[in-house]
Amino acid sequence: MSNPIARSEDDAEDVYGWWEGDAIEAGDQVTCDPDEVAVFWDGENVVTTLGPGRHVLTPESAPALAAFFGDEAEIYVCFVTTSPVSGFEVEGAISEGDDDDDDDCEDEESTVISVTLRVIDSARFVAKAAEIELTDDDDDDDDDDDDDELPTLADWIAAVVLDAAVDCLNEGDADISNELPGLARPVLAEAGVELVRVDRVDRPEA
Repeated sequence: MSNPIARSEDDAEDVYGWWEGDAIEAGDQVTCDPDEVAVFWDGENVVTTLGPGRHVLTPESAPALAAFFGDEAEIYVCFVTTSPVSGFEVEGAISEGDDDDDDDCEDEESTVISVTLRVIDSARFVAKAAEIELTDDDDDDDDDDDDDELPTLADWIAAVVLDAAVDCLNEGDADISNELPGLARPVLAEAGVELVRVDRVDRPEA
């Protein structure tokens, strides 16, 4: 019996979402929206990528996946939106000065920054997501209390945007929306994603 492989409805509005199944079989159907790709990750590398449409997995149609058909072969499927996604909100305390001064940040009210993101390299994007999110179960047990670990790629992106916002203030740009995309671009490029624009900045009143 074939299984449908598609993005979870809970992740429908997000930049990306992992398929919640455990294994793929010959005959399974992968469905991607017009602005979506499915990236198959074997734990170390991208195996293949499927574009928009409905795909029936067979050794002929997807030869790169043939070795993964069956319960014993572990494979992850990440659905990535390729069109710009607006409404990605970042929240945190930002101020001019030393961004390592945690005591000052704790006393400040949070700034909310809403941005539009676009994935420009889905393979690099999924590789970064896997690096952050797909960890060994034993390691998870040991690191449950480790607050320094970022659990998702979305958290990593948020941290990059906040750091760039602090850099904007330190460079004297009071309207951080002007320079934020450019300052964040080199770091976000590591994950194959770009900040298209800043949609809104809500800073606490002085």
